[in-house]
Order: sequence, then C-alpha cells, then structure tokens
Amino acid sequence: MAVKLILVTFLVFESLNVFGMEIKINDILNLSYGFGSPAVLENLGITEGLSFYQEMNLLIYGEISNGFYLSASVGANNELSLNYVPMRITLGNTISSAYGINNFAIFGISSPYFSFGQLSGSVITTTITVSALNPTVTLGPMLYGSVIIYFNGTPLSSNSYTIDYTTGTIYFSNLSISEFLIVQYQSASQTNGTYLLTANMNSNSQNYNFDGTFCTVVSTPSNQYFALEEIKNQNSSMKVCFNIDESPSFTVGLKDKTQVFNKILEGGLSYTSDGFRYPMGIIQLPGFSGTLSYDNFGMNFDQNDFGLSFDSSEMNANFSVSRENGFNASLSSTQIQLALSACSSNVTTFEEVSNGNLNVIGQQNFSNSKFSSFSSQITVATPLSVQASFTSQGMGVNVSKFIGPFMVSAGFGRWSFIPNIETNFNLFGTFFYQLPVSCNFQISTGATAIVSGALNLTLPSGILSLSVNNTTGVGISFSSYCFTVGGQLFGDGFNLSTALQTNVWGFNINGSLCIEKLGNDFGGSIGLKVWGSN
Repeated sequence: MAVKLILVTFLVFESLNVFGMEIKINDILNLSYGFGSPAVLENLGITEGLSFYQEMNLLIYGEISNGFYLSASVGANNELSLNYVPMRITLGNTISSAYGINNFAIFGISSPYFSFGQLSGSVITTTITVSALNPTVTLGPMLYGSVIIYFNGTPLSSNSYTIDYTTGTIYFSNLSISEFLIVQYQSASQTNGTYLLTANMNSNSQNYNFDGTFCTVVSTPSNQYFALEEIKNQNSSMKVCFNIDESPSFTVGLKDKTQVFNKILEGGLSYTSDGFRYPMGIIQLPGFSGTLSYDNFGMNFDQNDFGLSFDSSEMNANFSVSRENGFNASLSSTQIQLALSACSSNVTTFEEVSNGNLNVIGQQNFSNSKFSSFSSQITVATPLSVQASFTSQGMGVNVSKFIGPFMVSAGFGRWSFIPNIETNFNLFGTFFYQLPVSCNFQISTGATAIVSGALNLTLPSGILSLSVNNTTGVGISFSSYCFTVGGQLFGDGFNLSTALQTNVWGFNINGSLCIEKLGNDFGGSIGLKVWGSN
C-alpha cells in the first residue's frame, strides 16, 4: 500500500506541470455529543459523550501527458489506474482481460492481449439458504459484476435477484420454498495474495475466426492452469477447454445452425469431464448436455434435467423433469398463467386469470410436513375497487373508490401471525386550495386495543405531519429542504428534535439537536455532520 501512496503522490506533483488534471476531495465528518440519563440515551440509540467519525477521499483524474490518463483515489478507498490510450494498456487497479472466462479486478497490468496482477479481493464460494420469509442474505462488500449464483449447478437468471454491491446484500424474488444456492463472488474487503495471469490470441482466416485464452491462478490452495480454444464461423463453432489443478479435466462443445423450411434450426452438444471448472469457479456438472431450438420450440438436457419450451407472442409454455427438483410445468398467455411444481416432498400450484377489471390469483402448497398452505386473491376494478385475500393464515378485504378529488379506501384483516383484528381507513387527494393531503385511521383489537391516525399535508414550503396513537401519544413534525422540526408527547414524557441543513462551497452541513424526557430521566444529543466534495 505504501508503494501505491508514494506513486500517487509523485504523479500529483508531476501533474502540476501538465494539463487537464483535476483534484477533488470527498469528505464526511460526523461529530456528536450525547448527554443526560443512560436510560434515555439507550432509548434514543445514542452513545454517551463525544463521538467522532471522519472519512476522506482524495480523487485525482485527468490527462497527465499526451495519451496518458490518471485516475486515483486516496483515503478510505485506495485505488490507482494509469491508462495509455494509444496501446490500450492500464497499470494499477484494472480488470483482467480474457476471452471466454470471467474477468476479475486486479492490481497490475492489463491490455487486450494479456493481463497480470494480484487479485483485488479473494474469490469466495459459499452456500446460502433463502426462502419467501427470509429472501435476503448479506455476504460483505463485493466487486461489481463478480457475482455468480448457482442453483443445482446452473447459473441463476439475474432477473430473479438484485445486488447491493456496497454491503454485499442479495435480494431474491419469486421464492415459494426454501432454496439452497451457491454464491461465487470476489470480495472487495479481503485479499489472500492470489495472482492471476491471462493471455489472449485472436486470428481470422477466410470465413473462420480463432480465439485462444491461457490463464493461470497462483497461490491458491491448488494452483490452476486453464486454456480455452474456440474456432467458429457464421453458423458453426467448436470450443475446447482444459483445466489442470488437483487433476486434469476438460470440456468440449459443438454448435451449429442452419435453415429448415425457412426457419432457423440451432443445436449444441457438449461433454464435461469430472472435476472441470473455469478459473476460480465451482466444479461444473459432468457428462453430456445439449440444446436444440427450432422456430418457437426449444429443448435442453443434461444428466440431471430434461426440458421443453415454447415461446411466442401469444403463449409461453415450459416443461422440465429433474432428478433433484422433480416435475415443473408452466403455461402463460395474455390472460392466464398456470404453474405446477412437484417433487418427492412438495407440490406447488399457481393460477392467475386476468380479464379487464377482474383478476384472480390462487396458490397452493401441499407438503408431507405440517407446512401445507394455500392463498387466493380476488381483485375487481370498477368504480368501486375491491380486493379480497383468503389464505391458510387468515383473510383480508380492502375497498377503495374515488370520490371527487379524493381516493378513499378501507380495509379489514384477521391473520394468524398477528393476534389482532385490524381495520383501517385511508384518504388521499387534494384539498385546501389543491394542496396534496393524505390521512390514515386504524384500529387494532386484541390483548391491547390500538387506535391510531395520521395526517400529512404537503405545503409549498414543506410537509406537515400529525399523528395520534392511544399508546404512543401525539406527534407533530414539519420538514423542508432546509430544516426539520418535530416532537412527540406521550404519557410520562416527551421528545423534541430539530435539524438545520445548508450548503457551503459544495459541502452539505447539517446540525441537529434531540432531547427526550422519560419520567424523571432527561437526555439527548447535539450533532454536526459535514459531507460533500470540492
């Protein structure tokens, strides 16, 4: 790291004598002081005494000489890249370049033909379990674009999840049962002295194109050597990959396409030996696999799965049989969606019918355990919109209607996981000289009855909010771009908070004060936060 900082400092001084350079400082300063009763501070989540936090990044970028461009970050994140545009060479923090394999972030050198350097973060492979009740997992900071998620050895479609690379949180969607997944990613916070060397070759001869890649990974538990060769033309291709780590392995694949009755017929066949994996990847499923497509029809198979599909503008249909996942079938059109999934321990069905103003959804899950369930939802959209839900955990009804400038809705629910009967009333619209207004009223009956209400009024200068709750008291707040003030009055005390915000020379400045009284205890905090760039 010291070498990086020395090089950055040298380039900064050199840039003073050249053109096109820019220097920017990103800074975060957070200063706060908590005072008063420990009970109040704990309730507010405030640390007693003085708390100080600062994070600063010095950003340097621009052209330092004819064709040489510098990009550097020093501080919380230390990165350095020097690009020589005429030869497309990058020194420092860069991305390895190799045809046909995943490319990783390294600190070294890269070009279109070769790359060498130390991996910026360890490549980590881990197993996770997610479900509809727990659809997220956090694995730590990740390098952008380095995540591959496998389900039964097959990469999962990126449409079924989203990733926050800063925290490493993965959000999964459309989960009905618990699923075991393998996640491979490159950590942005851990390094293990792993070095990567890649080399590429490309050649064109008449109508054929040849691509070759060599890759070696050094200082892993087992050093890996990998080579890929592919020859292809407009209609056909053949690819061969060799891998040597704990034992030699390979994969070979053929693809071809032609026209039959003015329709495109395309097929592929491949074979993978035991233990084969791509650089720093997981072991691939061995055996034969293939794909075949003709017009709207498709077929795929390997030693564990067999699938058929039909896709058109009017209808989509899919059918698959798997050793591990059992039987799956789905059918969808513009108005109907049907799905069936069956394995040794679980059967799941899904139905949806939509026709103009009427929408009906049903889902059933039959299991040989005690967790069988069902759910149904009916939505009718007329001048009076009604939505009703009936599930194995309870029922709920919601009714809404536009009345003049307002949209009024009311609901009722009784669910087994909430030991209360809940009713609510909502009002949204414009009032008071066309100012947007919304209000909510809710009653929850159970061991303790709860009555609550809220009113939000959008004014030209900000948003005024009022809330009432028979257990937490009365609250009022006003917020605008420049300041926020609010307070709450409850049975044995009150709290009050205010914050002012402004911008000076490109930096945002926020000052805050918070106080609270609980019975005979009193406490609070005062804080200052500065952030921005210049």
